[in-house]
Amino acid sequence: MYDGFKGKCATVMATSPGKMGGLRMLRSLQEMLMDMGAVIIPAHSAFGGAFQLFNEEGKLIDKRAQGKVKTACAQLVHHARFEANREHDCMIVKAIKQHKMMGEYGEVGI
Repeated sequence: MYDGFKGKCATVMATSPGKMGGLRMLRSLQEMLMDMGAVIIPAHSAFGGAFQLFNEEGKLIDKRAQGKVKTACAQLVHHARFEANREHDCMIVKAIKQHKMMGEYGEVGI
């Protein structure tokens, strides 16, 4: 039923005109997404005072909020790339572990 969310990376953000900025609903939304199989990145943010954060066209104009959104998106992209390449990375790690490293000679009989 929720196959579209399974294994997908997500982060949650909220804004509202109030001071809390939707903070109270973030935990509930994270839990719902995790229950549906999404991998939640802990870079969540809530921005209060939404009317001061956006201009008339809906563009985010607050520099602090822009920085938080940019950071959260960068973390999301980083984790999504890791998740997308997980099988490939695991194959590489397995291949490296199969080779004897310098100083590994196996068992020595006395």
